[in-house]
Order: sequence, then structure tokens, then C-alpha cells
Amino acid sequence: MGTASTEAATRKVLYQIQVVVNARNETNKAAKAVRQSLDENRLEIIELALDKAEAGILAWQQSVVQLQHTYSVEESNRQDSLDALKMVSHLKLTQDKVQFDNNFPVAGFLQVPRTREETVLGTTALLRKMFLDDTPEPEAEKPKGPSMIRTR
Repeated sequence: MGTASTEAATRKVLYQIQVVVNARNETNKAAKAVRQSLDENRLEIIELALDKAEAGILAWQQSVVQLQHTYSVEESNRQDSLDALKMVSHLKLTQDKVQFDNNFPVAGFLQVPRTREETVLGTTALLRKMFLDDTPEPEAEKPKGPSMIRTR
């Protein structure tokens, strides 16, 4: 009975080894197929990646400009909303019962992140030229206004 158990256990181990070998072979076949597909479609993949990166950069730049504009408008709206209260203080309409400073500064500052889009666009232009033979290069929008907006 001991040798029968040993032989059965050996067969089970050999079977599991064969299962692992077959799984490895199937995995290698699938990996080769994936690699072949990547190689066959590499130019399309590169072009899609470049298009996505360039579109993202342009969207980012437009969003930053919009953020700067929105902040400026909102700060101006805040100042306008305080005009009447500043007038109350300046004209001493509280008859010295309540005195307050009519200056309500905004503490801190809004800092817009600064990125190096030229580096990314240079990389995309190089890849386009080397792999896609495209000549037009995307242009980064020139920053409009300060990259850092300080408040009073």
C-alpha cells in the first residue's frame, strides 16, 4: 500500500508539473501574439498616444487661463460687494458705536501650477518626426498674464 500511495502521489505531482508547463506554454504563445500585435500596430499606437498627449496639453493650458480669468473676476466681484460696507465705515455711519477697519484684504495668493509643456511638446514633435514623418509641430499657447496671481 505504501508504494501504491507513493506512485499515486508521484503521478499527481507529475500531472501538476505538466499542467504548469502547459500553462507556461500557453502564456508564452499569448505573450508572443500580444507582442506581434503591438509591433504591427506600433505606429497607430504611437500616433494615438501623441494625439492624446497634445490634446491634453492644450486642454490644460486653456483650463489654466480660464482659472486665472475666473479668479480675477471673482476677486473683483468680492471687492465690489464690500463697497457699501466700506462706505459705512468711511462715513462713520455707525456714529462711533462700532468702529471697524474698512480694509478687508484677501489673505494668501492663488498660485497656478507652472509646467514645462515645451518639454512634452518637444518629445511629441520628435516622436512624430522619427516615427510618423509628420512635419507640423503643435505649438504651446503662450502664457497670458502672470503665472502667479497675488492678492492684496
